[in-house]
Amino acid sequence: MPASSAPRLLAAVLLGLPAAVGAQSTTPNTTVRVSAPSAAAPHPSVSLAPSPGRKILGGGAFADWRGAGSLLDRLRPVGGAWEASAKDHLFSDPSSITGYLVQLNDPTNRFDVQVAAAASAPSNRPTATATLPAGYLVTGGGCWVDWQRAAQPAGNLLTGSYPDETSLRSWICEAKDHLGPNPAVVHAYAIGIRAVSGPAPAVVITKVTSGVGPAPSIRATVAPGYEVTGGGARAEVYRMASLAAPRTTTRSLANRTVPGVAPPDSGVLLTASFPVVGLASAATGWEARAKDHGVSSPGSVTAFVIGIKLPPPPAPPPPPPPPPATCFCTATGPFAPAAPGPISGGLQGFFNHPVDGRFTVTAQLVSGLSELTVTDAQGRVALSVSGAVAWGVSPNSRYFAVVNSPVGTNAGSPLTAYRVARGSSGFRSIMSSEVWPDGRWGFSPDGSQLLIERLQNAPVSYSLTAHNLLAANPMTAVLHTQELSVFGPNVTISPCGDRLMYNRWTQLNPQQGQLGFYARKDYPMTSSVVADWDGSSATMSAAIEAGTTLNTFLVRLTGARLRSNGQTTFTSRQCEVP
Repeated sequence: MPASSAPRLLAAVLLGLPAAVGAQSTTPNTTVRVSAPSAAAPHPSVSLAPSPGRKILGGGAFADWRGAGSLLDRLRPVGGAWEASAKDHLFSDPSSITGYLVQLNDPTNRFDVQVAAAASAPSNRPTATATLPAGYLVTGGGCWVDWQRAAQPAGNLLTGSYPDETSLRSWICEAKDHLGPNPAVVHAYAIGIRAVSGPAPAVVITKVTSGVGPAPSIRATVAPGYEVTGGGARAEVYRMASLAAPRTTTRSLANRTVPGVAPPDSGVLLTASFPVVGLASAATGWEARAKDHGVSSPGSVTAFVIGIKLPPPPAPPPPPPPPPATCFCTATGPFAPAAPGPISGGLQGFFNHPVDGRFTVTAQLVSGLSELTVTDAQGRVALSVSGAVAWGVSPNSRYFAVVNSPVGTNAGSPLTAYRVARGSSGFRSIMSSEVWPDGRWGFSPDGSQLLIERLQNAPVSYSLTAHNLLAANPMTAVLHTQELSVFGPNVTISPCGDRLMYNRWTQLNPQQGQLGFYARKDYPMTSSVVADWDGSSATMSAAIEAGTTLNTFLVRLTGARLRSNGQTTFTSRQCEVP
C-alpha cells in the first residue's frame, strides 16, 4: 500500500483541525506534539522538542513513502527531544518523515520521568531490551539501529519497537538486514514514570494484530478511562507452506540487474508507528504500519498502545482556621455626645499628636483676615489657612478641622477637615462641608467621625451629617438624615465610635419617642436598627456592655425596645474593621 494514502490524521493535525473522533471531557494530562514533515530525502530525519515545562512520555514517526519504500531505522528520545529517521533501501525512494511526541503536563512535579537505555551486540538480526529501575512503569520508548558501522553499509532496519506487556518496565527493539548482509547494533530506550509521592499511576497496554498483506497496518485504541502515553509496533513474518521454497526475483537498480532470493522469512519492515490524535491534541490510540520490500513477502503488524491513569492531585490542605477575632476596640459604657468643635480662648493653642508630637496653632491679621498657622515641633509650617474663625481637633488628635467666615448673607461657614501629620505637606484635606449659626459641629469621642447638626425653628427642622473619617473617602462615606417636627433631637456615639444613635421625641402628648442606630461602617446606608420609647421611662439612652462569649458586645437600651422584636439588646459591631 503506498504510504501516500497515509493518515488524513497527519494533515488534520498540521492544519489544526480535528484529527479523529473522541471528544475529551476534561483537560488532558497528556498531549501530542507533531512536527512538520521533513524535506523528501533518501535518509529523511526530524527532531521535535516538547512544549516548555512538559515531559516526554513517548513518541513515534511516520515515513511518507511513495515508491519502493522508506523504512524506519530510528525513533528515540535524546537530549530532551524526540528524533526520528528512515531510509530507502537498495531502491531509491526519497521520502519525508514526520515525528510525534507525547508529553505530560506536570506543573507541580508530582511525577518523575526517566529514560533507561541498552544496546545489543552487532548482529544481522540485533535485538535489545532496556529495563527501567524498580518502581517505574513504562510509558513509551524507542529504538535506533546503528547500521552505518560497516564499510559499505546497505542498511539494517527496524522490525519491532514495542513495550514488554508482561513486566510493564521494559522496551524491546528488533531489527534485521534485508536482501543483503549488514550486521548492526540496535539501541533500546525505555521511558518510565513513577509518583514522587502518593499513589502510583496505573498503566495498561493494549495490542491489536493486523491481517496478512504486503503493506499491513492496524490501529489500537486506548482502554476506556486511560490517556495515551506512547505506543509501539512489531512486524511479523507470515510463514506459510506455499512460501517455503525460495523465490528468485530481479529488480533494476541504477541500470543494473540485481538477483535476489526471497526466503520465507524475508518479512515486512516498519514504516510507521505513531499516535492517533483526537480533540484537544490528546491521543486516542496508536497506529502501526509495515511493508515488504524488494520482494513479495506478506506479513502482519501488531500495534501496541500504552494507557495511563494518573491519580488525582492531592486535595489542597484546608485553610488554617481564622485567628480569634481581634476587636479594634473593647471599650464599654454609655453612648456619649460629640466633642464640641470651636476651641475656647480664640485661635491660639496647641495639641499633641500620638506619633508626631506637639503642634502649635497661632493666628495673626493679614489684610483684615485672620491667618491661622499650624507648626510642628520642629517649627515647620504644616498648615496655613486664611479667614479662619474657629478650629478644633479630634479627641485622638489625628484630625484637625478649620471653620472659615461665612461666604455670604444667609450662608453657612465652610468647614475643612485635615489628617494630621508632620512636615510641609503633612496636613492633607480629607473632607469639606459647612456649618451654621443655628447648629453645631464636633468629633465623636473616639475621633473616627465628624458630625454636623442644624436645628431650625420655623418650621421645626433637624438635619444631621456624619462623616466616617476612617473611610478611604470620607466625602462619600457620609450619613445624611433630616426630619420635620421633632423635639429634643440628640446624637450620641458608642465608646468605640462604631454606632451612632439619633434619638428624639416624635410626639409630646401623648409622649412618643424613637431611636435610630446607624453603623459607621455602612455609611451612607440608613439606620440598621430602630427602637421605640417603651412608655415606662422618661429618658431614652443606650450603652455598650460585654457579651456572653469572647470578643462579643451588646447594645443595651434604656427606656426603649426594638421595634422588630421588643427586646432591649442587640449586637454591637465593635469587632469589625472600622
